[in-house]
Amino acid sequence: MNTDSRLCQGPEDRYDNAPDSNHTLAILVPFRNREMHLQAFSQMMHAFFQDLNIKFSIHVIEQDDKHIFNRAKLLNIGFNLTQSNHDYFCLHDVDTIPASPCVDYSYPEKPRQLGVLIQKFGKTNTMNITLTENIRNAILKL
Repeated sequence: MNTDSRLCQGPEDRYDNAPDSNHTLAILVPFRNREMHLQAFSQMMHAFFQDLNIKFSIHVIEQDDKHIFNRAKLLNIGFNLTQSNHDYFCLHDVDTIPASPCVDYSYPEKPRQLGVLIQKFGKTNTMNITLTENIRNAILKL
């Protein structure tokens, strides 16, 4: 991977070599009442991963009650449900997408944070989805 994001110009620059396809990524997404965001997230993330040699699956963990949203509990549930089939994990939000084609979701040697180039829905973009405020996510390995 080209670690200097200033040198990454587009999808073809994301990885110097094809990532190791022996690893499987679980993208864990805590969720409640954000159907529009979930639909856009799913479409955008599948498009983002389309040309990458990364085995991945998106797991939406839904809280279906009227209590305060418990993101941490949902992520723990998602991890417990997926840990036997995956060897690394990305803790994501349904209202965030990679803001650059150079965001590196490949298998990490150690845990890392991807939030530098990820933005949160806020202003309307060309797809009528909103993007603004920077947030932080993490990619973890067992």
